Formats: sequence, structure tokens, C-alpha cells
Amino acid sequence: MKKWEAEPEKSKSKDQQKFLLDFFTSFKKGEFSEQLPEVEQIDLTKLVILIAEDDPINYMYLEIILKKIVKRIDHAINGQEAVDLASKTPYDLVLMDLDMPIMNGIIATQKIKQRFPDLSIIVQTAYTAQNDQDKAFEAGCDDFIKKPFKKGDLLEMINKLMISK
Repeated sequence: MKKWEAEPEKSKSKDQQKFLLDFFTSFKKGEFSEQLPEVEQIDLTKLVILIAEDDPINYMYLEIILKKIVKRIDHAINGQEAVDLASKTPYDLVLMDLDMPIMNGIIATQKIKQRFPDLSIIVQTAYTAQNDQDKAFEAGCDDFIKKPFKKGDLLEMINKLMISK
């Protein structure tokens, strides 16, 4: 498992700037409560999650959401690392970005699902084209969430997947 290294600051797109502004505004307002919506809830404190995400800001957002309510989070910075970690460690869930270096999330999802068909994978991406979503489901992902997303939406999706296991 490698920690990401800070790269020289690149200019952020308007979508990234809006995402960051929304994130920090929500954080300040206290919208990061650890309550799930009023539905059947699973104990998330037992989950071991792999986050495959190359962008440090996006990883930090996911880590802030999950770190206090799951057992452990591992981080892969590219698709190949995600496949390698999934081969060595029993995970309950993978959060998979699509656009990563070395190996993209579609190929990584296919490889992981070939070996571990029951491992739940949620694709989380800024790509919004229906074609991208179709490719993700064809690769074997269990669900798909578009960035930027709210904590409650992600937790509800995780809860739903874990209940169905």
C-alpha cells in the first residue's frame, strides 16, 4: 500500500472547485453526521474497505466519511494496486474510481470480480456518460455513484449492498 505523494499544484477544473467548495461548506455545516437514513442498518464498524482512488482530495473526502465508522480502510492509488491488494486481503467492499493510472477502474473491476465474484464493488466517478455507467456494470460493479456525492447517499448505497449479502 502506497501513500500518495503530493504533486505540484495543477489548476483545478470548475467541477473540482465546485466539489471542494460544496464539500467544505457541508463539512462546516455539520452535514457529516454518522446517521444513516431511516432504513434497516448494518453494522458498518466491521467492514474492511479498499478505496481505489488516485486523486488525493477525493481519497481524503472518502476517508473523512468512512474512517470513524468502518473497521479499516486501505488505499490503492491505481487499478493494478487495487487488484494486488484485493488478491492479498479479504475486503468487504471496494470503492473504485474509473480514471486511474496504470490500470483503469473498469479493467481492475473485471480482474477483481473474476477472482472474487461476491466482493461488492461500488464505482465512484466524475464520468457521467451513460456509456461509462454501462461499462462499469458490464465489468461487474454492484453499484455506481457519481461524484460529487453526499455522505448520506454513499452510506445508504453501502448499507443496501451489505444488507443484500
